[in-house]
Amino acid sequence: MRWAFVAAVVVATAISAGVASGAEPAFVGLQVQGLNERAAQALGLDRKDGAVVFNVAVGSPAAAAGFERGDVVLTVAGRPVASFESLLSTIGGLSAGDKVTVTVLRRGATVSLSLETKPWPHGWRVTRDSVAPIPGLGITIAAATPKVREAFALRWGMTGVVVTLTDVAQMKFRDLQRGEVIVQVNQDDVWMPEQIVDAFTKVKANKRKDLLLVVEGANGFRLSLLPVQ
Repeated sequence: MRWAFVAAVVVATAISAGVASGAEPAFVGLQVQGLNERAAQALGLDRKDGAVVFNVAVGSPAAAAGFERGDVVLTVAGRPVASFESLLSTIGGLSAGDKVTVTVLRRGATVSLSLETKPWPHGWRVTRDSVAPIPGLGITIAAATPKVREAFALRWGMTGVVVTLTDVAQMKFRDLQRGEVIVQVNQDDVWMPEQIVDAFTKVKANKRKDLLLVVEGANGFRLSLLPVQ
């Protein structure tokens, strides 16, 4: 059985009618899925629909509030969540900086959570295509647009710059693999290729030998030293 799902973090921009004029849409960091009658009965709930959390973005407002996978959302800002659509509508009406109370059902107990929304991080709102080679290393990187995310089947919540091409004949650095994501460069978060190229150029001008990368790949996160000389 497969259920259609919509990420609440996306709906915050798609449904903007409830957001005050001039206000910035809220970033929450939850991925939620509709809860049908059969799934509700599996949890011992007497309802036909609802919404359940199945992913929480690391470092997001939802993570800070204490949301957990499997939480069934009961109310948001005092409004009952009668259906999956009602949850999306309520979240879509929030603005960045709003503070709301959310109640969830967790392992048979009702839990109250304090959620403070934030503006969307840059890494979550990349829509402009951007591609660049890393100078002299035979590696091409690209912004993680929705199209690139789909092409490389990137994990939900992953942010950074994607390694899209590796030229084996020219590669002088083989630690980065196609489909991996560069998350940080010298402790700074990155989301556009030009940020990495600029860092590469500056470090080379300062006669340092390497850039320190945080990379996410098939086996999780790791550190990698990218040579610039």
